[in-house]
Amino acid sequence: MKIKEIYRISSSKKLIGIDDVSISPEKVANKIIIFDKDIPENTSSIFANFPDSTYGLVIVADKFEKNNLEIFDNITINNNQLVVVDIKKIDKQDTFVCIPECYSSFYTDQTIEFSQKTIQAKILSINENAHREIEEDKGSAKAVEMLSEYFKNFHKRTNIEHTIIPNRKNEIEFQIEQAKHDRIDILITTGGTGIGFRDMTPDVVKCYLTKEMPGIMETIRAKYGMENPIAMLNTGIAGIMDNTLVFTLPASEKAVQEYMTEILKCIKYIFFMRHGIELY
Repeated sequence: MKIKEIYRISSSKKLIGIDDVSISPEKVANKIIIFDKDIPENTSSIFANFPDSTYGLVIVADKFEKNNLEIFDNITINNNQLVVVDIKKIDKQDTFVCIPECYSSFYTDQTIEFSQKTIQAKILSINENAHREIEEDKGSAKAVEMLSEYFKNFHKRTNIEHTIIPNRKNEIEFQIEQAKHDRIDILITTGGTGIGFRDMTPDVVKCYLTKEMPGIMETIRAKYGMENPIAMLNTGIAGIMDNTLVFTLPASEKAVQEYMTEILKCIKYIFFMRHGIELY
């Protein structure tokens, strides 16, 4: 499967045929649509998918091989890494709607390759007794179980790293920095979210967040705090570290199940919004 034709979307909403295109950071195509064999005769159906885009790009493939591609899977064209955010028909023609993650240049006859997205996740248990093997850590195990089952239902492969560390600031920082370096998709911590003098997980994690999502944890505390006032004392936070979703949960198995139940309702929407797709 190769690039047959390339079209740039001009600021005046016209298709301009070109042989190659180099994309600078200042003029990155924030949406790329790949068509099967030809573009539709009704070009207005294409522009409807670029409502706010000045630097859109349309690529026509010489043939279409879906290969069971799903939302958030990857398309590689030379050094260009694209994320599939929609698979649909535009004017009765099959298309992949993509967002570029890494970009350099496109030109005709480049090979188009597909790869399934593997969700990279890390469950970090901050539990002194479990680390010393004095007690079993059922809370973080429940988080692993629920996260794995969630993505299995969406036919997504997962690689979940499960780590248990003592409740020490330098240990927590090391693990967070490692997750950031490895560009983990989801980081979930369990433990250290109370109000005891040794509880520090949210304080440490907060320093690494580029954006907080306070509504998630506020809603969970309010919901379960109606039944158990102690739940209102939890200081857990949620947010985004670069492109990593971060959630800090309590340690107990029951609390983890309650928190994960609510968090998993939001995961899909967070992924879409992080790729510029808003769902209502």
